[in-house]
Amino acid sequence: MRSELLRLRSLKPEGLFLDLLVLSADDVDDPVIKEMLRGCKLLYDGLGMGKRLNCEN
Repeated sequence: MRSELLRLRSLKPEGLFLDLLVLSADDVDDPVIKEMLRGCKLLYDGLGMGKRLNCEN
């Protein structure tokens, strides 16, 4: 998983401020994760996890 995170991080254009979180499907049911991501905005949600987290698209 760390190698995938590093690969995704390398795709970010220089100068763009971005918080990139890589979570498993099980992580989104954790109350701490839900609170941490309250009010989040998703740029892409191919798996439909935003509905489970109440994120804005």
